[in-house]
Amino acid sequence: ASTFDSDVQSGKLPAVTWLVDQDLNDEHPNVGGVCQGENWTVGHVNALMASPLWKDTVIFFTMDDFGGWYDHVPPPRQFGCDAQHPYGLGFRLPLIVMSPYVKQGVYTKVAEQASIPKFILETFGATKFLADLDPAAQDKQANDMMDMFDFHQTPLAPVMLTPRATCPP
Repeated sequence: ASTFDSDVQSGKLPAVTWLVDQDLNDEHPNVGGVCQGENWTVGHVNALMASPLWKDTVIFFTMDDFGGWYDHVPPPRQFGCDAQHPYGLGFRLPLIVMSPYVKQGVYTKVAEQASIPKFILETFGATKFLADLDPAAQDKQANDMMDMFDFHQTPLAPVMLTPRATCPP
């Protein structure tokens, strides 16, 4: 986040940017705080949505864990820890996709963490996948999520959120 705001303001945000909260902006309870992390995220997303860059933007907002809640749906791909199939899928994680061209509604197909790099690789015309470098990488088999978008629709306006005025201690 150290250069994100200035890159957005100058209109020179790199084509692919990872924005990761740290420390007191972390949304984990007893680390930073859900409210503080939410405000941090809302501030950065609002700045991008208010900029001229919004018209060409896709934001994949996801989290690195499932929050500790029970998931009644078994993972669709379960593997053991062997060399041929070392990784399967675990608990479902939240994913919110924001873009002027995203289709509205709930996405019902299987996407996974590796779907994000696959989307990036396909968007920019890469001829190789991460799995070509590391056979354990999951991007070759992942859903590219392109069907989440309608690039011919009238672009959607940004949905600006208001940060919370106060956060509980």
